Amino acid sequence: MTRTRAAFAAALVVVVGLAVTRGGSGPWADAIGDGLYAAMAVLLVRVLAPRSSWRWQLAIGLGWCVLVELAQLTGVPGTIVDAVPLARLVLGTTFVATDLVAYTVGALVCAGVIVASSRLRPGCAQQPDGSKV
Repeated sequence: MTRTRAAFAAALVVVVGLAVTRGGSGPWADAIGDGLYAAMAVLLVRVLAPRSSWRWQLAIGLGWCVLVELAQLTGVPGTIVDAVPLARLVLGTTFVATDLVAYTVGALVCAGVIVASSRLRPGCAQQPDGSKV
């Protein structure tokens, strides 16, 4: 997946994620929104570091999600959201342990799509160490 395609995919994931969180309700909408948030994080790492391996992109994207979720235990994101309401979309406000599962699933699915798309395009497949074939 090229940098341009990753940026387009990230934008599409944001649109779908906003639609799900605004239009849906309940635990399934929350889980899907969280999974899409993690996919967006992985895609943004791909945009910023396109030559890094998919494993690195997965680790950084998922790591960001876990860090944000754990930060919610401190109350700092809630304070930021009180001052800047739009920050809720990035930082959230309340720790929910099941969000970590949704992040993991979303990030893994995204990484799988990255690997699959790289294998479908000649010259873009990567070796396990991240180097191109």
